[in-house]
Amino acid sequence: MFFRGKPAEGALVLLQPRDFSKPNEWSSGFPRARVRADGNFEIETYKEKDGAPAGEYLVLLSWEVPNPPSPGKDDPGVTDKFGGRYSNPSTATLTAKIEDKAMELPPFRLQ
Repeated sequence: MFFRGKPAEGALVLLQPRDFSKPNEWSSGFPRARVRADGNFEIETYKEKDGAPAGEYLVLLSWEVPNPPSPGKDDPGVTDKFGGRYSNPSTATLTAKIEDKAMELPPFRLQ
């Protein structure tokens, strides 16, 4: 995943099923990954690098970084470098279709 031409190292990629009618199927959480320094990531669902079950997903992204310390504040908090544009399922525009075979998602290139 790339943001403004550079790898989004540390960003979180979350695949939320389009059909979320059976929440008990996701007791381990949704498929997810952290973006590496080269912009690549490997999805895991139940164990490390096991991919995602076949299906259609909304792709949700966040890239939280700590805010700089400020005088008088114990916890400066964090900021999403994407400004929250890709983390809301009700407004998600990125999607992925995972097939029941080994595959790679095309690179996400965000502006």
